[in-house]
Amino acid sequence: MESAFRAERAEAHAAGRWSLLARLWVATALDIARHAPREHVAILARDLRFAGRLMAARPAHTAAAVLTLALGIGANVAMFAVVDAVLIAPLPYASPERLVSIAETEAGIDPGNIGYLTFTNLRDRSRSFESMVAVGSSTATIAGSGHDPERVNAMRASRAYFEMLGVGPVLGRAFVEAEDKPGAARRVAILADTLWRRRFGADPGIIGRPIDIGGIPYVVVGVLPASFDDLIAGRMYDGAERCSTRFRRSIRRHSAPPRCSC
Repeated sequence: MESAFRAERAEAHAAGRWSLLARLWVATALDIARHAPREHVAILARDLRFAGRLMAARPAHTAAAVLTLALGIGANVAMFAVVDAVLIAPLPYASPERLVSIAETEAGIDPGNIGYLTFTNLRDRSRSFESMVAVGSSTATIAGSGHDPERVNAMRASRAYFEMLGVGPVLGRAFVEAEDKPGAARRVAILADTLWRRRFGADPGIIGRPIDIGGIPYVVVGVLPASFDDLIAGRMYDGAERCSTRFRRSIRRHSAPPRCSC
């Protein structure tokens, strides 16, 4: 076919018959479109049958090759997932590029938590930040509600915590200014969606009711959305359920992603 095409093309070109040359190209293209797919499919089928026979004849080599490919692909997928989560994907919060985390450092010591008085001093004197909040890790033992006492991971957070992250409760409200001050007013809690559904049966009437946390009554003022993903709390607790309670005393100040839920 190729030699016939070359001969006809040379003849048309020598005779200066450009219309014949154009028709030759069109006819050749149509012929290739009609026959080439079938020929390539047939070649592919023969190659697959041949490869299948080779793999069946050498199962050990086949298993080693498949395992090597699986490990290589799995490692690449895992590495990309980590790079995407850490470097590429934006944090799931409002204006994540404006969030920062502050820690206290000393010579020869890794950055660590700052005291609450240091936090309040920074918050009152800072002119570089629009808002500052304090959060810290804790645990809480929840009792009552017809269930056995249960220890859950908790987060302590100051008032503007959820506001800074751009997250609002799906039920109830967030913390308010009065609950940042010492006294009984700060004994309020916001529950994570998972704990609310599991321990309290997704009861919307939980808002305004007291629950027993460590032998002290805390009033539930809100429930977080199921979609809220707190990366700081996830790092602290490895995905465990959380309970955020209202304490003026905080251990660490974060303007970055944390998850306060119970």
